Amino acid sequence: MLSLVVNDALEGADIARRYPTFYRRLLADPQLRWAFLEALEILEKDKSGELEPLPDDLDVDLSFLERAQPPPPKLQEKPAGLWRLAWERPATYLQSLLLDTLLASRPIHRALANFLEDDRLTLVDDTVEVAGDELGVLLEAVRPAAAPGALHLSLLITAETAGALQATVEWGAFRETAVTKAFGRVTFPPLPLADIVDEIGQQIAAALCLTLEPVAP
Repeated sequence: MLSLVVNDALEGADIARRYPTFYRRLLADPQLRWAFLEALEILEKDKSGELEPLPDDLDVDLSFLERAQPPPPKLQEKPAGLWRLAWERPATYLQSLLLDTLLASRPIHRALANFLEDDRLTLVDDTVEVAGDELGVLLEAVRPAAAPGALHLSLLITAETAGALQATVEWGAFRETAVTKAFGRVTFPPLPLADIVDEIGQQIAAALCLTLEPVAP
């Protein structure tokens, strides 16, 4: 979606009108906004011939493309027009994600917890159409330097509906529920790393589940 919007922006399109849901998410998410502006700058320089050519012997590691894609969300229809969406991330997928995102070019014999400092990890990034509405979901985890023994989870929701939504995150022994507006961000209590890794801190030992549903009137 990002590459499509960047390309249209380069062509002079009004992305706020053409992609209203994405544009609102762009305004609300600093990381997405930074990625958009960086991609726009690179493509503008490439178009004007300002970028330096890549060396002929460039060796690019594309092994990350072989990672299995996460399963799509499960939708459960409920009476009175209610619904429930569930995103599941198996432990094996999360381990691969952690290795590719946080452990690249670093020794792998040290504990997993030692590599999460100052890194941001995207756990769920999806757009789903449900009940006639386009729902954007972004679940991220950050381990700040001030709290090296825990992950801080945040959830960004973008949607047209005005109703409140209930979000629940289950990951190992961690289970927290929060209520958010249809367009907004919510944070969860810190998640101890000990709840999701094995005894030696090298492997992710628990699957992740994110559920989202409207708050019943």
